[in-house]
Order: sequence, then C-alpha cells, then structure tokens
Amino acid sequence: MADRRRLPEPAGGSRRAFGPLLAAALLLVLPAWPTSAAGFEGVGVPAGEPFIEVVYHNRRTTELEPNNPGHARWIWSFGDGSGWIDPLPGHTRPLMPHRFKLPGIYQVVASSYSAEGRLLRRQRWRVVVRPDEFLPRDGLPAVTAGLRLFRAQTVEIPRLVLRLQGPAVWLSARPSTWGLQLEVGSAPCLASYGIRYDPAPRFHVAWRKPGTFQVDGAAVVTLRYSWPDGAETVVRKVVVVHRSLKVLGSTLLLP
Repeated sequence: MADRRRLPEPAGGSRRAFGPLLAAALLLVLPAWPTSAAGFEGVGVPAGEPFIEVVYHNRRTTELEPNNPGHARWIWSFGDGSGWIDPLPGHTRPLMPHRFKLPGIYQVVASSYSAEGRLLRRQRWRVVVRPDEFLPRDGLPAVTAGLRLFRAQTVEIPRLVLRLQGPAVWLSARPSTWGLQLEVGSAPCLASYGIRYDPAPRFHVAWRKPGTFQVDGAAVVTLRYSWPDGAETVVRKVVVVHRSLKVLGSTLLLP
C-alpha cells in the first residue's frame, strides 16, 4: 500500500522540480505586484488595511506579548488578628471556613490579586459572634461555636481561541492576505467584552526574499465583570498567535 503522506514524484522529473511548478502555479492566480523597490509600497492593498513589508526573519507583524491579568492569589483578613494567603490561581470561587474564638463583631476582608499585583476584587463581611454560641448544649461542648463560612468570587478568564488565517506557501514580492478571529467563551459574571486586533482583523504581508518566515497576530480583549454587590472589574487580556509559511522566490521560475 502506498504511503499517502509522501509527495508524488512529478512526471518526467524529480521532486526538485516541485518548487518551480508550485511557484508557476501561484503566479497564475496571484495579482500583478511590483518587484522594484520604488513600487513596493502596498500596491493593490485595500485602503485602511495595514500593509507590512518584511525583509529580515526576525521581523514581527505584532509587538504585543501575551499577559496574565487573571486571579493569582487571595489575601484574607478575619478581623481577629489572623489571616490567610491562598496562592492557588484556580481558587476563583473559594469557600473559606474560619472559627472565631471569642464573641464580638468582626470585619472580614477577602482581596483577590492578579499575578501583576493588581487588585481585582475586594469583598467584606460583617460578622457578629454571640456569647451564647460558646455555651454547652445538652451537656456537650459547642463544637461549632464561632464557626463561619465565607464564599468569595473573583475574575475567571474565559476560554479564548485566536485563529490566524493565511497561506502556508507564498511568493516573494507579492501581497498575502491574513485574517484574525477570536472566539470568546463564557465566564461567571462576565457582563461584556470588546476586541481589538493587532495589526488588524485583516492585514497584508509581503516578503522581499524567499525563506521560512513567521506571521504573528494578537487580540486585546477587554473583559468587564459585574458582581452581585454592584461592583465592577475590567481586565485586558492579550492573546497572541503565530503561523509559519514558506516564501518562494521568483528565481524558481528560471530554467
């Protein structure tokens, strides 16, 4: 049985002829494009859509870097001189128990911070612990005396999938078209979001010379959370995607 993953041998020649044949095929379907330096300024690119010229392999099509604006840790203060730091980022909806040892009125505060140290949300509870909670009941000690449970909630970043659409093989000195699209999932208390693409939802790239290059795209997502107590939190998440492609040169068409 033949290995379907292998490229077929071109008729009447070796696989070395595959590059020129592919370049010739691309020329048949691509628009005319100036090859001189004077005319290489985004001719044929729709007005308002970014055009990026690439000469060197380290040229990026976006300078944005991914970030992590979501929850990283909780800092708890129970108002009785004790506290707790919860360092687990996955604890976005914790149920925190605490036992107050003496009767009194306490102010409990839970603060959620991002990895960058930004305060994301702060919740407060006023707790009244009565003296009769510590009295024995039916001759048994009050084992639950002063025990309270606190439910906190903070930012959960939704599932974000950024897709970069464009060719896998192209010709140098001709415009290629790329598109960015972000899929945003759901998250608790996420009220709305906005998206800004970089360089743009649709942009164009051309390469001066052949080789293997990388195309980058990014999306900046502004997420707005509305909490039951009326407070709001806004965070900006940067998502970055990369694609590599092979750029063929016009010299492949020479006999």
